Amino acid sequence: MKSNIKEQGNIASIAIIVSVATLLGLLGFIFYQNLIETNAITEENIDTIKSQTSVDVANTAYTTPEGFKTYKAKYFTIDYPVDTEVETAEYYGYAEYVDFVDKDNLIVASVGVYNGKVDKYGGQPPTLISSHSVDDWYNEAPGEEHKVAESGSLLAEYTYKQSYYRTQSFYPVIYILKDKLLYSINIESYDGGIGTYEYSTTIKQMLKSFKVS
Repeated sequence: MKSNIKEQGNIASIAIIVSVATLLGLLGFIFYQNLIETNAITEENIDTIKSQTSVDVANTAYTTPEGFKTYKAKYFTIDYPVDTEVETAEYYGYAEYVDFVDKDNLIVASVGVYNGKVDKYGGQPPTLISSHSVDDWYNEAPGEEHKVAESGSLLAEYTYKQSYYRTQSFYPVIYILKDKLLYSINIESYDGGIGTYEYSTTIKQMLKSFKVS
């Protein structure tokens, strides 16, 4: 009799162990399925976030506004008004020189590029009268320097120095020094005075669009 009770107890114990093992296995399977689904959702969300971020960046990227078109030179690109003509010129000392001329035949702005050094010529035939490295010229140019991170800078991507022509007192010039190239942006259409830089909307837009090559 005792033997039968013992055998029944063993069977019950085995049944309980099997049931517990089955239950644990089922719970483990359910947990694994949930983990896979969670990972899938997470990866999907990451892809969505990446996609949204790309769209946001694209939406905030600079685009040429209506009424302007882009001029691509060898050393730079710039937007200029559609009713403005582009005139290239070859001047001694410059690697590149471009005038932007309005419908009244007045120069709005000019961009000159010095490669490695600034050579100044005078007389006829042109004779070299001075030579400077672009670094020295930039560092010695009078005027305030504006940093890249400065709020409200006209050329937000570049450190630049805002000064005046060395030979013409009332016309501003902006210097950008980049990779041994000195960019000289001359603001010709300007009616301010010394100490003021109240540029027109057109000039501000041109400066905002300026990119070195």
